[in-house]
Amino acid sequence: MIKVFISHSSKDEGLARALINLIRSALHLSASDIRCTSVPGYKLPGGAETASQVRQELLAAPVFIGLVTEASLSSAYVLFELGARWGADRQLIPLMGPGISPQQLEGPISDINALSCKSASDLHMLIDQIAEALGISAGAAAGYQNELEIVSKFEARAPERPVSSVPQAAVDALAELRSEAVHEILNHPVTTDAELAVLASYTEQWWQRVETILEQNFSRAEQLNFTRLGVVPDFRFPHTYNAAHAKILREYAVQERRLLDIIARHTR
Repeated sequence: MIKVFISHSSKDEGLARALINLIRSALHLSASDIRCTSVPGYKLPGGAETASQVRQELLAAPVFIGLVTEASLSSAYVLFELGARWGADRQLIPLMGPGISPQQLEGPISDINALSCKSASDLHMLIDQIAEALGISAGAAAGYQNELEIVSKFEARAPERPVSSVPQAAVDALAELRSEAVHEILNHPVTTDAELAVLASYTEQWWQRVETILEQNFSRAEQLNFTRLGVVPDFRFPHTYNAAHAKILREYAVQERRLLDIIARHTR
């Protein structure tokens, strides 16, 4: 049985590996106790049905750590993993990576106290929380001090980005539309068919407003990145009214993260 599930972006393999080393050193867990799908030795077994097994493990694991970084904030799958755990009303520990502040947290984790990889006291607290959840005792702090320092001093390598030719005003307009939709689509309460109809109409208009800005200012590749949804993970937000509402929220969540990624690529 998986005891610790670490939700993360594959781009954060190095930090995730350092975190695993800390957890194992402090708590003497085996590799089979931990799931971290991007780190060799902690990935899913060969032949596993990925979506089904990840869903089962992230809900069943006594400990769930959401590794929050610039990369994971742009990952739709990390968003869905966090949302699924939050919706199940299970323990969820957000752990902020280098450069992340509490003000950057959104959605289901924005109201949960987040710990920081950069804080030694927070990392000690994390170890204590895991030990308590698993009903075990942590080893002496001196025994895992080296691994703790590696995590706390970990520095993410910033990717090199070409200078964008997109007008900053267009990027700012997308950012405003994204912020607006968080309130008007994602968090807007729906309790009747009439309210759902209003939300569906607004969502369609929102799509069109975003697409207009993309068509006028961005490359065809960025337009397709936003409009071609592909496979949308089957996740239902806790406040959904019915299946139609759930579909709107799932599709919006994917597009909202893609929009965030576009904004990040072109912000100067």
